[in-house]
Amino acid sequence: MSYGLIFSIIIIVAILAVSFYAINRFVNLSRCGEIGIFYDGLQDEINRAWTSGVYEDRFDGTLPAGIEKVCFGELSSTPIEAYSRYYEEIQDLEYVTGANVFLFPTEKACEGDLFSNKLEHVIFGEFFCADVSKGEVEALKIEFNDLENPLVRISLG
Repeated sequence: MSYGLIFSIIIIVAILAVSFYAINRFVNLSRCGEIGIFYDGLQDEINRAWTSGVYEDRFDGTLPAGIEKVCFGELSSTPIEAYSRYYEEIQDLEYVTGANVFLFPTEKACEGDLFSNKLEHVIFGEFFCADVSKGEVEALKIEFNDLENPLVRISLG
């Protein structure tokens, strides 16, 4: 084989490798964007409830494939027994401070960068998790009554 042919094959392989890397990078950015949109949509729904006098509705969100659970609650609260495994896993992480919503498995949430978030104006009774099936989050119930509590309550719908 001539040097020109070998060089051409090397160039083609390099172009293909860079192309696959770029495509993979864009797909991962899309996944991270979906997680950000979920957090923003949920916070918008909470804000809508919080600025109302009385509010009750359901929130249906979507997350990228690979996310199996969305857990809610303060780390100082008591977990529902069925979700204690997730609660304990969060408590073992050193860098989680002030967050009250968590995605599992953590590495599927943009390699752990977006696995937790802090929702404002919200209260949880107990630590609980919602299932994610085919990207669809189990319906969440958003309730607010400013005469009973000045914060929005989230529970499984």
